[in-house]
Amino acid sequence: MLIDRLADAGRELGVDIRAGVGLKTLQPPANGGDGQFLLTDTAGNVERVDRVLATIPSPVLLRLVPNMPEPYRSKLLSARYQGAVCMLLQLNHPLSSTYWMNIGDERLPFTGIIE
Repeated sequence: MLIDRLADAGRELGVDIRAGVGLKTLQPPANGGDGQFLLTDTAGNVERVDRVLATIPSPVLLRLVPNMPEPYRSKLLSARYQGAVCMLLQLNHPLSSTYWMNIGDERLPFTGIIE
C-alpha cells in the first residue's frame, strides 16, 4: 500500500512511472550540466527525460553510466555494501511480548526480531 500510494502521489505531480521496463544505458547531460538525460531501454527504445531517480546499487549504476564523471565515480566505488536477508514467518502465537528486539550477539546469524 505504501509503494502504491507513493506512486500515486508522484503521478499526481506529473511523474511518469514505468514498472517492469529494463534500462540498458543512461547518458547524463553533457559536462554534468543542466539538460536532459538520454535513456535506452532493453528493447532499444530511446527517450530523453528531465530527471532520473536511481535507487539501484552503485555497481549497477556504474554499468548503466560507463562514462560517469569523477569524483562521483570514486564515491560510488568506495561505498561498502552489506547484504540483508529478511525472513517472514507466520505463527499461530506471539514469539514474545516485545514488538522489536535488537540482537547484538555475534554468535547469532541475525540482528533482530520484529513481530
